Amino acid sequence: LLSGNIGNTKGGELTISNVNNGFTKTINVKDNGVFSDTLFIKENEQYEFRYERGRVFPYLSLGDQVHMNVEDAKEFLGTINFEGNYSEFNNFVAFIDNEDFNFRVDQQETYNMEEVAFEANLADFKERLEAKLNEVSKIPEGYKARQLRTIEIKRLRLKSIYEIIYARLTDNKDFKASDAFKKEVTEL
Repeated sequence: LLSGNIGNTKGGELTISNVNNGFTKTINVKDNGVFSDTLFIKENEQYEFRYERGRVFPYLSLGDQVHMNVEDAKEFLGTINFEGNYSEFNNFVAFIDNEDFNFRVDQQETYNMEEVAFEANLADFKERLEAKLNEVSKIPEGYKARQLRTIEIKRLRLKSIYEIIYARLTDNKDFKASDAFKKEVTEL
């Protein structure tokens, strides 16, 4: 059973899907933001929840009772909270996606620095996410390794766009990151 409330909305459609197993379900969100439905999922796995421009990938298992509360649809990831089965893990998943989003959006703070400082900033980002993962007491089997891999992929993706963003922020269209800095990303 999935239920919840989405604030600052006039209603709409919440779509739950999983490309790996072909599951798709659209749930009507009422004008007051309330929704409730029974999901007949095919397997225990992460599913994509999409509402307006927000999305999150909580873990669902057969027979779960999950409640999702979003205080503000316009600040989806930053105001989401899960209750019920695997809620701690699902809140972690929302947290890392929100941290990744904020890192990319706040470019003056996160990208407007020299390579060495940026590398330290990225290391702090990764350590913060890994520490948060280590605080989660109930993680679905096999998902800790997946989340560690996800964190590393996010770190590398953020690093891969440093050159473009730094050049724009410093108004130096000719800026090129050093080969040593780019090596980790180009050797993937």
